[in-house]
Formats: sequence, C-alpha cells, structure tokens
Amino acid sequence: DNLVAVLHHARAAEDARNAVRLGAAVGLFWTIRGNHAEAASWLRLALDVPGEAPEEARAVTTAIYLCNAVLSGGLPGVDDLLALPRHPDGHPAAAVVAVALALATDDIAEGAAAIDRLLGPGGPWKRGMLLLLRSLLHGNGGDMQAMATDLTGAVTAFRESGERWGLATSLTYLASVRMILGDAGAAIPDLEEAVGLLREPDPDDDTVLQRVWIADARRLEGDVEGARAELVELVAADEAASGPSIALARITLGHLARYDGELAEASRTYDAAERDLLRAPFDTPLFRALLEAARSMLAVAADDLPAARRHV
Repeated sequence: DNLVAVLHHARAAEDARNAVRLGAAVGLFWTIRGNHAEAASWLRLALDVPGEAPEEARAVTTAIYLCNAVLSGGLPGVDDLLALPRHPDGHPAAAVVAVALALATDDIAEGAAAIDRLLGPGGPWKRGMLLLLRSLLHGNGGDMQAMATDLTGAVTAFRESGERWGLATSLTYLASVRMILGDAGAAIPDLEEAVGLLREPDPDDDTVLQRVWIADARRLEGDVEGARAELVELVAADEAASGPSIALARITLGHLARYDGELAEASRTYDAAERDLLRAPFDTPLFRALLEAARSMLAVAADDLPAARRHV
C-alpha cells in the first residue's frame, strides 16, 4: 500500500522519473504477487506520468506492464501499444512489445520472429521467458501442440534458473493446454506444484486461477461434485474479491449448473461473473469472450438460437 501511495504521489507531482523508476524496481514483485490486472494498472499509471524518465527504467517498466496485461487477458489497444516507447530489437522489452502487438493484431508470425531473434546465447531465465511469451502466441493462433512444446521448454529453463514465478506461470499454462488436449489427469500435479511455488514467497496468495483449473480438471476426470464444492468454497472465501480470476470461477460454476439443467442458476452465476469483470481495472477481452461463449451455450440450452448468435 505504501508503494502504491508513493506512485500516486509521483503521478500527482508529474514526477515521471521517480514513477517509472518505482515501476521498474517493484514491478516484478507486483507480478509475483499474482494479481496481474492490478499490477498492470499500477504500472500503466507509472508509464502515463508526463515527463522525462531514465530510458532503461522505462523499458523495464514497459516490459513488465505488458507481461501483466497479457497474463490478465487485458491487452491495451493497438494505438496504445504503438504509442509506447520504442526499444532496439536486441532489447528484451522490444520482444515483449512485439508479442503484445502480435496478440492485439493477430500477427503471430511477426511476434514469433521477434522472439526468435533473441533466442540463442543467454541464461536459462531469458530462454524460459522468451519461450513462455512465444507459447502465448501459439495459443492465440490455436496451435496447442506448439504451445505445449514451448511451455515444456519454459518449465525446463525456469527449473534450471531456479526462478519460481516463471516456473509457476509456465506450469499453470501447460496444465491448461494439457486439459485442452485431453490429459486432465496430468494437469492436476502441474497446477498443484504451481500453487506451492506461488505460496512460498506469499503464503496468503489465493492462487485463484490455479485452483479453478484444478477443480475443472477434476470435473473432466469425473469428480463433478468435488469440483463444484471446491469452486463454491473458493468463491465464498473470496466473496469480497472481484476480477478476472473470480469471474472464471463463477463461469465454471455456471457451466456446472448448465450441465445439470439448472439454467436460471447458470444465468445468475454468469451475471455475477460479468459484474466481476466490470470491476476489473481495465478491459479483459479473453474473459469476456469466455463469458459470451458460455451465455451462447446457455441460450442454445434454452432453445433461443437468435440469442445464441448474438452472444457469439
């Protein structure tokens, strides 16, 4: 809270130098805490303070901001991305900006090329981060096998480097891909390891995303009631919270209600998820798309095909 207060003071004073330096210094800490939407909003506030700031600090803050924006499903628009400071092709921040632009414009080849230019000599942490970013591009392009390959490489690299946040994040997304590819049983140990890693530096980390996916993996393995109980407990424990991860928990609960034919309950749960998303610090198109797809399937279940088309 004190760090955020300092950031707001720097903004009020139009002190770009200290705002951006603060973002560069604590951005990774905010990232490790796991609330990527919140971290992205704070880092964007630092970048938006008018005035001169050290070039390297601005590059680092830009890169960490975009990583959090991507991971929260809330990318800024193309015009906003193009307005961000440019960095030389060899700078890691340039690769992050290129990936964000590729995700925003669906130009997967250009984003992958920017990463490929940086892959090669360097430590395992750099390799792991670049592979993690490239996996997101493959996922956006629908190539789940390529995404799994890059995430497997990222997991290996982060294990070698000993960096826990990168390892936990890579394990989380690898588990998601395993579920999509039909191997939910293998996803659960990855997610449980990610929860343990994230709670090492912060025992109070709620790890909502990982716990939602553990519940969904158990559903896919046949334990529907166990999954429902876990999701209900998760939402109840974080009743005061909101944002994309809690919204995902509600969307998943809505699915379970819909599968049971409880269409009114599913609709109420999806509405609650929408309220969570509206309280997020910025737009989250990935989660909105999941919600609209869920509502479309709900409309199909209610034999309302015109509404289903509108949601799609």
